[in-house]
Amino acid sequence: MSGGPLAAQVLLAAAAGGMSAVGMREAVLASPAIGRWLAEAVEPLRRAGREGYAPTELERRRLAALGTGALLLAGLLIAGPGPAPFGALAGPGAVAWFYRPHPVLGARPIDLLDDPLRYPQVLSAATAARVMTA
Repeated sequence: MSGGPLAAQVLLAAAAGGMSAVGMREAVLASPAIGRWLAEAVEPLRRAGREGYAPTELERRRLAALGTGALLLAGLLIAGPGPAPFGALAGPGAVAWFYRPHPVLGARPIDLLDDPLRYPQVLSAATAARVMTA
């Protein structure tokens, strides 16, 4: 198997990524405080599934932090350290877009989702936000 220096770099990067993932897993398992925080953060999801419970503001913030951290970790393991922060911010940024008043729509997009006839307007505003024009 001869691939030159690039193959060696890829193998070293893969080994380093695997070792860092195992190290992070062991650090989380070894730290009772992190384990308790993770259990408390996930508990509202369990209750919501069982009882139809709506999480409080603090619980939603914990879930958002947990989700952002999970996206960041997944991005680190899949794509490496370069683009991972952007992937971790994409989910919370997309959710925040729905809760901010939109200048074109004249209201928060989340409020317009109650009326199916407004879906095309919301979709158009969402796609226009991603269009790059010269």
